[in-house]
Amino acid sequence: MGKRSVEERVQEEAQCLVEELRKTKGQPTDPTFILSCAPCNVICSILFRDRFKYNDEKFLHLMNLLNENFRLVNEPWIQLYNFLPAFGTYLPGEHKRIFKINEELKDFILERVKEHQKVLDSNNPQDYIDCYLSKMQQVRCMGEAPYLLSKADIPRILTGHKHRRDMRENLKVPTSPKDATGFL
Repeated sequence: MGKRSVEERVQEEAQCLVEELRKTKGQPTDPTFILSCAPCNVICSILFRDRFKYNDEKFLHLMNLLNENFRLVNEPWIQLYNFLPAFGTYLPGEHKRIFKINEELKDFILERVKEHQKVLDSNNPQDYIDCYLSKMQQVRCMGEAPYLLSKADIPRILTGHKHRRDMRENLKVPTSPKDATGFL
């Protein structure tokens, strides 16, 4: 994927993290937020090509959504919903908030995918989304039915599976373009 390895992306983010910590000028500070931004930014650079500044509004919103999702997953209502999903529509609770958060996350990712579609260079994929979109183009060129991208496809893009039922099976995501050959 592009010319930057995962290691280079991690090193770049480590430099940004150190710079953010320097901005505190040795004053006591809670590093929780800054330390949680770093791995999220590495993942964003692999998926979306770019990292975010720690004060970027879209990035802050993404971080808030992810943090809220992780918090909610441990709520008793969520565990009850996971145990009895058929009763979920009848039960009050936080599981409904998770659905809303997931929709917002899908919107965020779909927006990034659409940006990638506008500037895609299939011969030079720069990130995971470029690899996915390039593979979609190959499938289209082989005469398979045209494919329209929607929010429902976001989990498939991130897991690399063709069908939703596949998501329950082994979730093996390629780590390099060479591994992605024949993946989608």
